[in-house]
Amino acid sequence: MMANQWAKRGVFILIIFSGFIFYFLFLHNRVTLKDLPYIGPRLGTVANETTGKEDTIYHTVPPFSFVDQNGDILSSDVFHGHIYVTDFFFARCQGVCPIMTRQMKRVQDAFKDDDDILILSHTVDPGHDTSEALKAYGEMYGAIPGKWFFVTGEKDSIYQLAERGYFLTAAPGVAGGEAFLHDQHFMLVDREGHLRGLYEGTDSMEVTRLIDEIRILKKSYGEGH
Repeated sequence: MMANQWAKRGVFILIIFSGFIFYFLFLHNRVTLKDLPYIGPRLGTVANETTGKEDTIYHTVPPFSFVDQNGDILSSDVFHGHIYVTDFFFARCQGVCPIMTRQMKRVQDAFKDDDDILILSHTVDPGHDTSEALKAYGEMYGAIPGKWFFVTGEKDSIYQLAERGYFLTAAPGVAGGEAFLHDQHFMLVDREGHLRGLYEGTDSMEVTRLIDEIRILKKSYGEGH
């Protein structure tokens, strides 16, 4: 009987100890974590004068300019040099959009004090989603001004950026279905405009992975804890 009790205590202590090891090594990034992949086509190579080797040229998000929730012009220059997460939605959506927006708020809240991390949400319904509508939508979900941007613009420009810039879906809906079709994924973009991660925006575990991989990406720049 006594041996059985000691065995149970030993298992319990092992579980607790393993939890502490995981917390301190992984959550505090005290181990070397694998670099995030680059998403999209490889466009060629260029000579690195420092190393003497060839560096791969990866796809980058093309320049863009839209109107934000405050009615101001918002260009890609704002995001250059920042890590950001982007998605596509529309304010009248009653299906996946509210779920996606609540999950995106988790990302915002995880980095609310980190000015390096920004969020960019594009409407796929610019005919309805004016700056005023987007501002009301953002306020409803607690978007922090200057961190989480909601943008509208020319429909063709938004759709082309989704498909050619982020490789995400954005299109008019079909009869009998949703008014608009848009991807449910979040895309992680690094400071140089490279696509570094794709995540299911309605899946809380996927969004937890996104939050973790933002920290990994920051660490790749020699930052983070």
